[in-house]
Amino acid sequence: LVRTEDGRPKLKVIDFGIAKLLSPMVSGIGHRTERGEILGTPEYMAPEQADGGLGGVDARTDIYALGVVLHELLVHELPVPSERLRGRDWSEVREVLRTHVRRPMSEVAANAQGASAGNHPDRHHVARAVQGSLDAIVARAI
Repeated sequence: LVRTEDGRPKLKVIDFGIAKLLSPMVSGIGHRTERGEILGTPEYMAPEQADGGLGGVDARTDIYALGVVLHELLVHELPVPSERLRGRDWSEVREVLRTHVRRPMSEVAANAQGASAGNHPDRHHVARAVQGSLDAIVARAI
């Protein structure tokens, strides 16, 4: 993302999840995440990451989180609503992430209500704008 600072564009660094080394460091430290340890924000967490195995956390989990961020930026809603995840134990969170049926962004935009609809006075225009390639890109990422 880019923000304006002193009238000039400045890049903002974004981390799409919990960092994990893909190969041991030259210094020999290696990765420190323990097997079964779950770290991250459930709304942006890939189902494989929620399973807790180290093998499920790699560049693909960042692509998943990027897809969630893009979904949220375009239609002002998360693909998996927070209320489906918060206040649950990890086994329930894993199950929701694994089984939740995500609607295409164009459908989410067309049916927007409340705060989301307020952000987009012409929700049908937004639905048409994201239909097709953007729907497919986000669906593929998540």
